[in-house]
Parts: sequence; structure tokens; C-alpha cells
Amino acid sequence: VLENAVSVIVAKTNNRQDYEKRAAENLKLKHPEDVVANILSFSSKYSHLGVKEFAQKSSAFLENKSLQFDSLYHGPSVVRKMYVELAKISGLTYVLRDILKERTITETKNAIGVLQSLALVDLHLGFYEEAFVIYNKLIDDLDQKDAETLFLGSIAAMGSNHPENAAVLLKLTNIKNRTNYEARFG
Repeated sequence: VLENAVSVIVAKTNNRQDYEKRAAENLKLKHPEDVVANILSFSSKYSHLGVKEFAQKSSAFLENKSLQFDSLYHGPSVVRKMYVELAKISGLTYVLRDILKERTITETKNAIGVLQSLALVDLHLGFYEEAFVIYNKLIDDLDQKDAETLFLGSIAAMGSNHPENAAVLLKLTNIKNRTNYEARFG
């Protein structure tokens, strides 16, 4: 799985669309219901399209109900970022927000990934106060003190006019990860 995903990324970086498509399709064949495999396959097929056509294809892709969303809710942050970015491009961010808000109510086992996804969507939509509340819950109540969560929490704090909180979160981000240039700049 990792080998195919890395192959897709390397091919994309080197502008080898033919190889990228093959590697993405191999990944999708091995994991037909996986969100990441499907997003990489989709991207390799349609990245050459104009913005309007790509957005239309993205919308149809995101409405696919057969995908397994466990990796969106409980997987690595890259999955959330990819999916939220695709939702943003397709104009379905509000729909995704509604789905995630519903999921926060029904999630009984581990709501951390769902909350992280919802907070990221809120940031993209400019709902900074809502994102700030979620990031506070993640950091304070659910002990999610990784550099990415702290940094995104600082962005939400800035957007919701809580500069003191933003400064503290940026400082904590910088302590956790000295290579985070955005945190250093902040």
C-alpha cells in the first residue's frame, strides 16, 4: 500500500502522469473502498482538467457512498486534509460539515478524528470561533497536543480574535516542532 502511494507521489512530483495514473490505479485495485486510494486515483485521472470541470468531477466523486470513511474519521491527518480540500474545490464543504456535525453526535468510540475533521472544515469555511472551541476541546479535554493540532488551534484563535491564546499555541507548536516554519513566523 505504502509503496503504491509513494509511487504516485514521486510520479506526480516528477510530472510523470502516465506512471502516476498506473500507480494510483494499482493502489485503488488493491483497496477499492479506501478513501486515500480513491482520492489519489481520482486526482491522477482528472488533475489535467480545468477548474470548473475538476470541481464537477470532484462533486460526483464525493457523493460516492461506497467509500469507507473510517480513515477520514480515524486515520492520519493527511486523509482529512485531502478530503476537506477536495470538498472545498467541489463546493461541498457545507455538506461535509453537516455530515461531520452529525457524526460527532453518533460517534461513540473515538471522536477525536471526527472533531479534527470538523475543526478543519470550520477553518476552511471561516467559522473560526467554532473551530477554536473544537481545538480547545481537542487540546484541553482530549489531550491532543501534537504540533499540527496546536498550530491549527492557533489559526482558529487568531481568526476568532483570541490573540493571547494564539500566541501561546504558536509558542507550544514551536516547542513541539522546531521545523514548523509557520509557527516560527507567527
